[in-house]
Amino acid sequence: MALGRILRHNRNVPVGMAVLIIVTLVAVLASWLAPHDPLEQDLPARLQPPAWTAEGDRRYLLGSDDLGRDILSRIIFGARISLVVGLGVIALSGTIGVTLGLVAGFRGGWADTVVMRLADAQQALPGILLAIIITATVGARLSNVVLVLAFTSWPVFARIVYSAVRSLKEREFVQASVAAGASVSRILLRHVLPNVAATIIVIAALQMGRTILAEASLSFLGLGVPPPAPSWGGMVSEGRHRLLVAPWTTTYPGLAILVTVWGINLLGDGLRQALDPRLRHLR
Repeated sequence: MALGRILRHNRNVPVGMAVLIIVTLVAVLASWLAPHDPLEQDLPARLQPPAWTAEGDRRYLLGSDDLGRDILSRIIFGARISLVVGLGVIALSGTIGVTLGLVAGFRGGWADTVVMRLADAQQALPGILLAIIITATVGARLSNVVLVLAFTSWPVFARIVYSAVRSLKEREFVQASVAAGASVSRILLRHVLPNVAATIIVIAALQMGRTILAEASLSFLGLGVPPPAPSWGGMVSEGRHRLLVAPWTTTYPGLAILVTVWGINLLGDGLRQALDPRLRHLR
């Protein structure tokens, strides 16, 4: 289905795509859009209410935190961290999971047994719990967060690609390639992978939202991106003790997480319905 037709017949896709584009532009242009340095402290201006309130300071559109840092600027720069983690995790876990799923599904035998049993063993524990345990052990850093979340996410790609390849390998065009003596790598790259590309795109879109939420959860617990980096989850954690006194310190970062994850999930769900023939009649 062409992109234009998807956009016309599924309302979730354009809405989710618009949210993702806006967040991406905010992240890329953060240095130009942010009115203040996100790390700059101004203690005399601490806990300033948003500018639109009666007591607000026009310098701080969404208010300031307990160290006098501009909430809006920190949210803008926080978009960079969320997207870097989200894209990094999807790229890494997708590459590992898709590769293992292709090999296990097409080769079968010991490859099937080893890959699927590894996926079973890893998914026996909740992903976020496993991420908390590993991050607490190796330390809280941006690179560690990406590696840990990728490690907990690859089985999702592997399992779904594995199932798709198992059905595709019995199709006539694949059997014809095998009979013609084509190499396994050629068959996988030229015939199998293009036929599971739509499935991979949908998984990636859905996993992106979950990854951003997982990073925010780890940062909230102090196991994600270390302060003073402006992580949305970290901002919510820093402001939770002053929720009744200065609710803007947690409300706006929380809304940033909510809107971003909501938009990406809309995009993923819309793509799933548009690209899955079994679901098109439900729209």
